[in-house]
Amino acid sequence: MRMFQNNEGQRVVIEFERKSIDGFIAGVENECVKLTSAPEGKGTVKYIPWPNANILYVEFLGSDQNRGKVGF
Repeated sequence: MRMFQNNEGQRVVIEFERKSIDGFIAGVENECVKLTSAPEGKGTVKYIPWPNANILYVEFLGSDQNRGKVGF
Protein backbone atom coordinates (compact mmCIF):
# COMPACT_ATOMS: atom_id res chain seq x y z
CA MET A 1 0.00 0.00 0.00
CA ARG A 2 2.95 2.29 0.63
CA MET A 3 3.40 2.51 -3.15
CA PHE A 4 0.12 4.44 -3.53
CA GLN A 5 0.05 6.56 -0.37
CA ASN A 6 1.81 9.59 -1.89
CA ASN A 7 0.08 9.47 -5.28
CA GLU A 8 -3.41 10.69 -4.41
CA GLY A 9 -4.95 12.57 -7.34
CA GLN A 10 -2.45 11.16 -9.82
CA ARG A 11 -3.55 9.21 -12.89
CA VAL A 12 -2.51 5.56 -12.99
CA VAL A 13 -2.82 2.61 -15.37
CA ILE A 14 -2.95 -0.87 -13.85
CA GLU A 15 -2.28 -3.60 -16.41
CA PHE A 16 -3.63 -7.11 -15.97
CA GLU A 17 -2.95 -10.01 -18.34
CA ARG A 18 -6.14 -9.45 -20.36
CA LYS A 19 -7.21 -5.91 -19.51
CA SER A 20 -6.05 -2.63 -18.11
CA ILE A 21 -7.75 -0.20 -15.76
CA ASP A 22 -6.93 3.46 -15.65
CA GLY A 23 -8.12 6.14 -13.32
CA PHE A 24 -7.14 8.62 -10.67
CA ILE A 25 -5.94 7.46 -7.26
CA ALA A 26 -8.50 8.59 -4.70
CA GLY A 27 -6.88 6.87 -1.77
CA VAL A 28 -6.37 3.56 -0.04
CA GLU A 29 -9.23 1.85 1.80
CA ASN A 30 -9.58 -1.61 3.33
CA GLU A 31 -6.45 -3.00 1.65
CA CYS A 32 -7.63 -1.73 -1.75
CA VAL A 33 -6.52 1.08 -4.02
CA LYS A 34 -9.51 3.32 -4.72
CA LEU A 35 -9.59 4.56 -8.33
CA THR A 36 -12.01 7.09 -9.78
CA SER A 37 -12.74 7.91 -13.41
CA ALA A 38 -12.29 11.66 -12.88
CA PRO A 39 -9.85 13.83 -10.92
CA GLU A 40 -10.56 14.89 -7.35
CA GLY A 41 -12.30 11.61 -6.47
CA LYS A 42 -15.31 12.17 -8.71
CA GLY A 43 -16.86 9.77 -11.22
CA THR A 44 -17.07 6.00 -11.22
CA VAL A 45 -15.22 4.31 -8.35
CA LYS A 46 -13.30 1.02 -8.60
CA TYR A 47 -11.49 -0.79 -5.81
CA ILE A 48 -8.41 -2.82 -6.73
CA PRO A 49 -7.23 -5.24 -4.00
CA TRP A 50 -3.55 -4.75 -3.13
CA PRO A 51 -1.33 -6.67 -3.23
CA ASN A 52 -2.73 -8.43 -6.29
CA ALA A 53 -0.89 -11.28 -8.01
CA ASN A 54 -2.88 -10.71 -11.23
CA ILE A 55 -1.32 -7.30 -11.91
CA LEU A 56 1.52 -7.24 -14.45
CA TYR A 57 2.53 -3.62 -13.96
CA VAL A 58 1.44 -0.25 -12.66
CA GLU A 59 2.20 2.95 -14.56
CA PHE A 60 1.83 6.32 -12.89
CA LEU A 61 0.93 9.05 -15.37
CA GLY A 62 1.49 12.67 -14.53
CA SER A 63 4.10 15.27 -15.22
CA ASP A 64 7.15 14.03 -17.10
CA GLN A 65 9.32 14.17 -13.99
CA ASN A 66 7.18 11.79 -11.90
CA ARG A 67 6.04 9.42 -14.64
CA GLY A 68 7.14 5.84 -14.11
CA LYS A 69 6.28 2.21 -14.61
CA VAL A 70 6.56 -0.40 -11.89
CA GLY A 71 6.61 -4.03 -13.06
CA PHE A 72 6.00 -7.24 -11.14
